[in-house]
Amino acid sequence: MIFSEHKLDPTTINGTKYRVSKFNVITTSAEGFKLLSAVSPSLGVMADIKLGKSDVQKELDEIYTDAHSNEFVFTQAITHLQQHLTEDHFLELQDKLLKSLEMKDDQKDEWVKVDWVQHLSSEEYEGDYLELLIYAFRGNLLSFFMKQVGKNSMFRSVIETVSPMLNKMKTQFQTDSAQQDTNEAS
Repeated sequence: MIFSEHKLDPTTINGTKYRVSKFNVITTSAEGFKLLSAVSPSLGVMADIKLGKSDVQKELDEIYTDAHSNEFVFTQAITHLQQHLTEDHFLELQDKLLKSLEMKDDQKDEWVKVDWVQHLSSEEYEGDYLELLIYAFRGNLLSFFMKQVGKNSMFRSVIETVSPMLNKMKTQFQTDSAQQDTNEAS
């Protein structure tokens, strides 16, 4: 059994109300372990580059601030992540996150289970995919692990560091997508 008896708080995306079931603790911890195994090399690269500087290098960084000194940190981290996060794991996790997808039928005032692949493959709803995936990820994995750690833990610090970066990537992706739609309409 993958899910607990609880549901995430609903979210509204492009006017449609959605919700998914919460993972049970075994599913959450197993997926967290798989993700940590995939992500830790990338975090290690970023930490090495950011923290692995000698005192002299740190002093020079303070004196000569160069916007390009860490130019390829993100590229290196993503390369490591790509090498360790397999397509099979991504597809499996995606299915687990969206398998219990329900949408609100306002006319009947009830939640209706939908086949997420069919639903998000339709032209009307395909734009909801990324936001739904992030919603399910945050509700099932991120929030669970944030509750497991104290305010001063390294895990919380890493999540708080990476989370704004992921939000920035999401915003940039949406901006690029909107720009592409505008260009195609022209």
